[in-house]
Amino acid sequence: MAHDLLIKNARIVDGTGSPSIQGSVAVDGGRIVEVGEADGLADRVIDAQGMVVSPGFVDLHTHYDAQVTWDPLCTPSCYHGVTTVLMSNCGYAMAPVRPEDRDYTMGMFSSVEGVSKHTLVTGLPWEWETLQEYLGWLRDRGLGINVAAQVGHSAVRRYVIGPEAHEREATPHEVQEMRRLVREGMNAGAMGFTTSRVAHQKGEFGEPIPSFMASEDELFSLAAVLKELERGIIGINPRTKILDFKQEDRDQLFRLATSTGRMVHWNEFNQRWEYPDQWRSLLDFMENAHRHGASIYAVMRCQRMNAHFNLRDTKRFAGSAVWREFTAQPHDEKLRRLADSDKRSVLAQEVTAALSRGMARVQMMGVAVASLEKNRPLEGLLFVDVARERGVDPIQLFLDIALEEKLQTEFAFYGVMNGDDQAVEAMLKSPATITGISDAGAHLHSECGVDYPTFFLSRWVRERGVFSLEEGVRTLTSVPAELAGFADRGVLKPGAAADLCLFDPDTIAPERLEIWHDLPGGESRHVKRARGIEAVVVNGQVILESGEATGALPGRVLTG
Repeated sequence: MAHDLLIKNARIVDGTGSPSIQGSVAVDGGRIVEVGEADGLADRVIDAQGMVVSPGFVDLHTHYDAQVTWDPLCTPSCYHGVTTVLMSNCGYAMAPVRPEDRDYTMGMFSSVEGVSKHTLVTGLPWEWETLQEYLGWLRDRGLGINVAAQVGHSAVRRYVIGPEAHEREATPHEVQEMRRLVREGMNAGAMGFTTSRVAHQKGEFGEPIPSFMASEDELFSLAAVLKELERGIIGINPRTKILDFKQEDRDQLFRLATSTGRMVHWNEFNQRWEYPDQWRSLLDFMENAHRHGASIYAVMRCQRMNAHFNLRDTKRFAGSAVWREFTAQPHDEKLRRLADSDKRSVLAQEVTAALSRGMARVQMMGVAVASLEKNRPLEGLLFVDVARERGVDPIQLFLDIALEEKLQTEFAFYGVMNGDDQAVEAMLKSPATITGISDAGAHLHSECGVDYPTFFLSRWVRERGVFSLEEGVRTLTSVPAELAGFADRGVLKPGAAADLCLFDPDTIAPERLEIWHDLPGGESRHVKRARGIEAVVVNGQVILESGEATGALPGRVLTG
């Protein structure tokens, strides 16, 4: 009998960290049936000479809850070999949501996760209320890759308490009702429970997010549902994570993990210039917690974090009244002010002042995406270096380019976090970290972190040799799959789901940042494609070939 799919002559990297072998992988009925010596007839044969076949990559930190309803492939994650994504992080979810709370939910998601509310209003069909109905809708809609959801704290809190959810603590009765919803969501297939405790995340009108107002007793009571069910993971944004990560937050993580017996993951973990010793202290804390039976993990970036912005609608300099007023002007008036030497001088002074106060510095500033061909050579360069060569002021150069390109330029502060390669290497090697905080589906106008798998394989495996190819693939596949509870994903073995990535280890890497105008309502987003990936297979079907979608929608809603 012929196989459905046969990939032959490949270097097989199975996701376990074991040495690679040369051979073939056979697939039938969406499952791997043979690895190594597979041969015979097949409906589809791919000759993978010179290529690696590995498990598809697993991304544990995404916000595709909205985008997946209009984009079943979850682009651009799929371009980078990702075959499974975990959504509903940080307590934000598209279910359960009462009909009267849809506008509030879209406003909060837009404010916190950086997706235009116009896009959400235009794109979300809202043909569900409960989490079970939402997951059922996704199944009926069809998926290109596998998606899994979690129970979001802010979602269930708003569902139970209503408009007062961001104003007060819950009553004992309301906590019990939230516990019922957490249990209902877990029984519907959610992989875990997530929350956010940070003050800087605000709703549409500057109000606190609902989960911020929850007492610690409420948090632990809801998390205890997972202990009772003996399944699921817990995701949290600790309250002081963007500051000095206080001891009380570390204690809370430890108690949360030990009291529930569940894996607790927090985000996001970066090396930060303003707290030079924090990363080492946090690694020591988590590794020590593991030795004492507390499964605490940090989800971290493997890339330098670059803060993107433009001058069409930037909030980058929102601390300045002059810039707030500038941002509120029509497009033509913005251009007129940049061309006016007096007004431009004031704007430049305010930029200089703003950069003296914040984490970003003028030394980190440059062009990310130029709209004019003549300025493309500037992409990735720093203004201070270009300005030195040209004998001009870097802030004036920044404003010159913005004016010349009529505000279409995408700028960036390069390396605001993870700029220290030695620190990032130590963080990546720690057993207490999970590689891959793409934030995919969020922050569409300011960053694109979905390239972490191809960046990791090009930078940390091929170029720097920090990981062998086998250990690098394991980091991106079986490690996150096992921690999240995806029992049949992340490895190449008979019986496992046939989620595969076929790539050239010598060329795999992210492509340059692009601006696409393909969101509902005509809105734009930052996108990176990949090179070196020949094919992506989900549940036995090829969904991408040479970077192009095949039209297949074999993805599934994965449940706990």
